Amino acid sequence: MKIAALMIGCGTLLTAGAALANVPVQNAGLVVGKWSLRQFEGRSVKHADPEAATLRFLANNSIVGTAACNDVGGDELTWIADPAGAKGAFARNQAGATIITTVGCANASSMKTGSQFWTRMSDAHDWSLRGKTLTIRFADGATALLAPKTDH
Repeated sequence: MKIAALMIGCGTLLTAGAALANVPVQNAGLVVGKWSLRQFEGRSVKHADPEAATLRFLANNSIVGTAACNDVGGDELTWIADPAGAKGAFARNQAGATIITTVGCANASSMKTGSQFWTRMSDAHDWSLRGKTLTIRFADGATALLAPKTDH
């Protein structure tokens, strides 16, 4: 697949409820550093170079990451949190888009898993942080588990 960019737009806005707000989270564990995908829809995702998928929650409530060797960004998906920063939800800008570069990566397995993860992120419902595990739950109940990215 040789395309300059793939845009995923779902056009859905998820409401997060009265207990959540679009406020900066004081929990530095969430917004500092990258999270690496370790389990996706019941399948284990092992460390790879490059990682199958990474995700970063930025202090301005935007989300960026990678799908193998490709960068992910855009203004469609944002995150919101409860005041403690332990759980939250995802919101979508109907006019925005998620943009994924599509450079061919040497690790085809990582590239496939990373692309699948970011495609599913268009259906992400909520997230929770427990210890060093970030859980993302999709609208159908499937989950993805991420751990802090470490360099090997």
